[in-house]
Amino acid sequence: MKSLKELTDRLKHGPSDCTGIDIGSTAIKLVRLRGSGSDVTLVGAEILEPSVTNLSIPPRLRARHAAIAVSGTNAVAKLLTFPGAADAGFEGRLHKSLGVAEEDDFRISYRVISEGQGRAESRALAVALPQAEADPVMQHFASGIPAPYSLEIAPLATLTAFEHGPVAANPDQAMGLIDFGTARTTLSFFHRGALVLMRQFDFGSRDILQRVESTLHVDTETAQGILVDSAFDISELLGELMSPVTTQFVVSRDFVERRDNCSDIALFAIGGIALSRATLGELEQTLSTDIAGWNPFDNLNVQTQSVDDRIGADSWRFASAIGAALSALEDA
Repeated sequence: MKSLKELTDRLKHGPSDCTGIDIGSTAIKLVRLRGSGSDVTLVGAEILEPSVTNLSIPPRLRARHAAIAVSGTNAVAKLLTFPGAADAGFEGRLHKSLGVAEEDDFRISYRVISEGQGRAESRALAVALPQAEADPVMQHFASGIPAPYSLEIAPLATLTAFEHGPVAANPDQAMGLIDFGTARTTLSFFHRGALVLMRQFDFGSRDILQRVESTLHVDTETAQGILVDSAFDISELLGELMSPVTTQFVVSRDFVERRDNCSDIALFAIGGIALSRATLGELEQTLSTDIAGWNPFDNLNVQTQSVDDRIGADSWRFASAIGAALSALEDA
């Protein structure tokens, strides 16, 4: 979604060539996107080892500006509904709406989803990122190229990529996305091309892997293989572990159907655990619907030489980097 642009001076026009960078705890994902009108081309992509002191971007991926996504472990993100327009009064109350006590300790921004007038309600997606998480990241970009254009949290960057992909391609189709992160899962629903609900859960791929490891007495790599290959029947284990979250998925889906008068919501999933047929099978059984995987490369013009088999197989890992860059290109 719209990035925390106040982290850097706004450019008169956004970049048409941008490096998207998703800085995670286990890897750094890089993409370079070029925009021309409504067409966006993926120039290149790479996965790097995480670095605390030095972020070395390959020259072919180094645009003049960078759009950065971070995990936002302690960030707060909410879809807020309020009467009237998003005016100065709304901005003054924003930190309280997000539950942030010490406003100066956070970088806060929002994106208006729908603008209300008079008694009509407005809807805005708001986020507060702790300064303590933002500052170390920005130190990587203190000088040289690329210069930082924006900073946002990875789950919201992924939503931008999804919005530009399946949502834009089928604006009349109600859609939902389940984004499995390492420690947090984000559930979002779109109706008529607009975000109508977003919820985050303190449950992620790490919880599932740890349970498989401890139950079957295997290491992490073996647990990942079991999940992807369905080498063992772990449906009972997954059902028990995921039940509290999947119940909330059902409640959220049913709420959107009733409130927004929509049905037949197409559901997508992304994240490492979304590759697990066993996990998706458990979700499909609970939600009584099919869930499709989502490839964030699908709605981009991909230069043939920019993506090798290794990158193509891991395309899901680039969703946040792509979303961050797309958000910057929107301003061009």
